[in-house]
Formats: sequence, structure tokens, C-alpha cells
Amino acid sequence: GTVRLRDDGRSDIAIEHATEGVTGIAVFQDGVLTGNHDFSGTTATATLSVERMKGARWLAAVASDGMGLVSLPLIHDLGEPAIKTAINRALVVGINTYDDPAIPSLNFALRDGGRFAETLASLPDGAASFDAIDYLKDTAATPEAILAGIEKLLAGLAKGDHAVLFFAGHGFRSSDGEFHFGTSSTNLADIDTTALAFSRISALLEGTEARITIVLDACHAGATNNSAFATNDDVVIDLARLKSNITILAASKGREFSQESAELGGGVFTHALAQVLAQDRALHDTNGNGRIEASELYLGV
Repeated sequence: GTVRLRDDGRSDIAIEHATEGVTGIAVFQDGVLTGNHDFSGTTATATLSVERMKGARWLAAVASDGMGLVSLPLIHDLGEPAIKTAINRALVVGINTYDDPAIPSLNFALRDGGRFAETLASLPDGAASFDAIDYLKDTAATPEAILAGIEKLLAGLAKGDHAVLFFAGHGFRSSDGEFHFGTSSTNLADIDTTALAFSRISALLEGTEARITIVLDACHAGATNNSAFATNDDVVIDLARLKSNITILAASKGREFSQESAELGGGVFTHALAQVLAQDRALHDTNGNGRIEASELYLGV
């Protein structure tokens, strides 16, 4: 097939197939499913016209037949949009100190949050610019403040807009196994009411059509033997049940450590993010299109 972009911002996808077996075309733009189109009864050649999602750079079309078989994706770079209308926002949460003596305080969560916020604020020309970057730190990052910050982050966002959530701190499991993000006032004896259940965050994320990127560093408890401490895997499993508009990048998996370095002045993970997104951006922009795609970010980090 071929993809043509018309002057009115619509993309024409010409689908050519040897038989009349294609019954549906799923269209993704920048990884977000933007339409399922019925192709039942079409001839061997058909044209599908789709509206370009604002800010979209990549378009992918996947064909399926009546037996449930699906094709490899047809992928096309649409080029930079003539007018940049997409909204980009970020919410950063970093927590070093915990009131409960049973919860070890952290050395670099706050510094990592600050470094990540500074990286987003200073991306080079040609990269996506952020309209707002909010940072909740330590005692200010209460469960209510985090939820209010996410509501503010998502307010008014539509398909093509982008929201980034960065979490650095401890993760916990409640008595029923649910993942919670710890705050400074979290008490291990009462995780359910003193930590933030990630299901409450998931409920907010399910209500938006914007693209969501979650950067997660909640695995600092890898050294502890307390079963209440959770890992990145626990929240990834929860979020993976949500829609296709969410990308998750975690510092480590399972019970692995999230490495920190006094020489780097913070976590190795956040340092790597800053290198890929800013300092060494040209090196990691492997296709040279001026953007760091999710695949390039993952490989670079």
C-alpha cells in the first residue's frame, strides 16, 4: 500500500490486496488507535481516507480478514505537521523522605525528579515543547495533591496531545495485593489509607484520549525483605490492562535494584533519560527525523 498526505491534513491510505479477503483496517497514529474501518465487500483495490491526528508523525495500518488473521503493519512517516497544535504537559513526583521509620528514606528521588523536569524544559529546537511541567516534592506530594495534579495534567487534552507522568519513590502492596505509590506520610501498618492506590490513577488515565507516557522508578525497595514493598512490575501489570495510548518506561524489573551514583548525582536511569532526550539526542535519533520515538528512547536508555 501507499500513503499520501493531502493539503487538508487528511491521509489517504491506498490498500491493494490480491483477494477480497480484507474485512477491516485498523489505523494507528503515533501508537494510538484512531480508527477501525470496515472493508467488507471491497474490491482488490480500495482507498481509505483518515484525518491526521494533531501532532501525529507516524501512521500505521493493519489489515485483518474474516478468519481473524492480521497483516504486518504498513508504517509511514507523515513528516512534521505544518502547524504544531499538540499540547504537551508533564507531572513529576519525587519523594525522598518517609515519616515511618520502617520505610528507608531515599537519596536521589528528589534530585532525579528535578533533573527530569529540567530535561523536559530544555529540549533542543525541533523537539516537542512542554506547555506546563509541574513538580510535586516530598511532603507536598500527598495522595490528594497527586490526584489533583493528574486531573490538571489531563484537563482538556485530546487525541494527539501528550501527558508525561514521572514517579520516583517507594512502591507498596496493600493487604489485597494492590499496588500503591508511597508518600511521605505512608505507614506500613496502614498502606490502604496512607498510600496512593494506583487504581485511582488508572481510573483517571482511562478517561483521556491523550497519549500518556509513564516513567517509573519505584523499585528502590529491592534490598528489603518486607513483602509490603512492591516493584515496578506490579504497576506495569496494572497499567498494561489500559488502552493502547499508554507507554511505560521503568527503571528496572522484578526485584532488581535501581542503581544510583554519587558521581552522576542521581539515579543511573534518570541520567540515561537526560542523555537520550537532550545531551546526546542526535546520537539516539537513529532515523534522523528530529524526534525521539518510543523505540529510540527504550534502546538508548
